[in-house]
Amino acid sequence: MKMRGAGAYIPQGGKKEQMEIIIDQRERYPYKFANALTKRENLPVGDYALIKDKKIIAVAEKKTMDNFLHEIRGYDIFKSSLEELKQYKYKVVIFDSPYSDFINPKKNPFYRPSYIADILADLSINFPDLQFTFFENRKLANEWLYRWFKRIWKI
Repeated sequence: MKMRGAGAYIPQGGKKEQMEIIIDQRERYPYKFANALTKRENLPVGDYALIKDKKIIAVAEKKTMDNFLHEIRGYDIFKSSLEELKQYKYKVVIFDSPYSDFINPKKNPFYRPSYIADILADLSINFPDLQFTFFENRKLANEWLYRWFKRIWKI
């Protein structure tokens, strides 16, 4: 099956899990988690949190390309917001655009490709315990996050 197409279908499969996912209320276009219990609340950090035994055990910060390009204007502020994720064992920043879009001048006319590549490399070095993941589109990012949460929840 070709995964890049607009009509790509990725089955979440299985029965409804009893895992609980909190979606930050400030999240304008939240991911959907059909096979999990979800609720909207203000999160102290991140856009999505996995709850187990009434505690946050995993946090995800979602970034669209436009959102990321806006945030790096205040790069030090952005880095300090990522510092807050350090208190959690499982943490990820999800980009719902591929890396190549960030360094493509046609898709990112605001910053030089080398500058964006340096920023992304700098983030990886400054936050070695933080996963940075890039996906072809929003649907694939949503599915990956669901499965990441599911795997952590089963630990």
